[in-house]
Amino acid sequence: MDLKLVFLGIAVLLAPSISGQDAKVSLDEEASQYRMFDEVGVDSWWEMVEAQPAAEQAWLNLFLAERFNRWGNEEKELSKKDKSVLDDVQTGIEFNVPNSFADNYVRFITSDFENKVALEAAEILRPNDPLILEARINYDRIFGSSTAQRLSVTNWGTQQVPSPQLLAYQRNVLKSLPQNALLITNGADDTYPLLLVQYQENFRSDVKVIQLDLMTSSSYLSKVASLLGVSESKLSNESREASFKSIVEADLTNKVHLPFSLPGTWLKQLTSNHVVYGLSLSPMALTDLPQSNKALWGTMDQQNASSNNQYARNYIPMLLRIFQQGSSEEKQLVAPIIRDLASTSSNPQVILNMLSE
Repeated sequence: MDLKLVFLGIAVLLAPSISGQDAKVSLDEEASQYRMFDEVGVDSWWEMVEAQPAAEQAWLNLFLAERFNRWGNEEKELSKKDKSVLDDVQTGIEFNVPNSFADNYVRFITSDFENKVALEAAEILRPNDPLILEARINYDRIFGSSTAQRLSVTNWGTQQVPSPQLLAYQRNVLKSLPQNALLITNGADDTYPLLLVQYQENFRSDVKVIQLDLMTSSSYLSKVASLLGVSESKLSNESREASFKSIVEADLTNKVHLPFSLPGTWLKQLTSNHVVYGLSLSPMALTDLPQSNKALWGTMDQQNASSNNQYARNYIPMLLRIFQQGSSEEKQLVAPIIRDLASTSSNPQVILNMLSE
C-alpha cells in the first residue's frame, strides 16, 4: 500500500468545514455579529438595509456575508456576476453611510489590503474592532517592519485572546516544521494565533508564514516570489486555490510545508512526493527530516489531541503513520487516541479500518 497516497486521501476526509444556518437578527443585535455574519441568511441582511438604509452595521454585515458566500474559505475566482453583486453592495455603502467605519473598512479590503488612508480612517473610528485589528495585521504583513508586525499581532492577541487549545495546536504545528521552513496558511484561525505564538513567545521565528488571503496584493505576491526565489510570473493571485497551486509548484527548494488545516480537496491534488510530518505535509524526504513522527509526537502537547478540539482531526495522519510503522507497544499507545479522534472525521470507519489492517 502506498502510504503517501493513503494519507493524502485521509486529508480529504479530515477537511475542515464551515456551515451556517439561516436566522433573523434584529438591528439591535447587529454589533455582536462580526464573527457570526455567515450564520445569518444573506437575504436577511438585504432586508435590513432596504428597511433601514442608514444602518451602517447591516451594510457591513451584508458585505461580509456576500463576500463569504461567494468566496468562502477557499476563495475561488469570482465570476462577473459575483463581482457585480459585491460592487453593488460597496456602492450602497458609499452612498448610504459615507465616511463611516463600514465605508473605510470595505475600501481597505477591496484595495487588496493596500489602501492605508482607508485603514487609518477606520482605525480612528473603531480602534479595537476585531475586523480592524485583523486588517492592521494584514497591512503590516505586506508593508510593515518586523517590529510593526509584532505590535499589530500582539495587540490582536490582547484584544481577542485566542483559546489555549488553539494556541497549543498552533504551537504543535510550529514544532512540526524543520528549520527555516515556509508554511502556507489560509484564513484567520489558521494564521493569527500561529503568528501570536511566534511573536509573543519568541517561538520558531525561523519559520516564515505565507498567507494565501494576502496573495491578491501585488506587493505581497512580490514578497512571496522573493521568498521562494522565483519570478513573480510563476505565482498566481486569481484565487486562493490558484495561489496555493502556484506556490507549491514554484517551491524548488522543498521548503513549503502544508498544514492539514488547508482544504482537503487542495491537498488531494498534490503528487505523492509529500510526506506526513507532524501536523503538516512536507516536501522533504523522510530521511532528510530532523526526526521521526514518533519522536516529534513526543515533543508535542499531546493533550491537545482530544476529540473536543476543533482541530483534533489533524493529528490523525501523524498518529496513523506512527501506528503503521511502530512497534506493538507504540501501536497500543496511539490506537486509543486514533479511535477517539476518528469520531471527528466525516468517515470514521475508514480510519478505524486502518487500525485493523
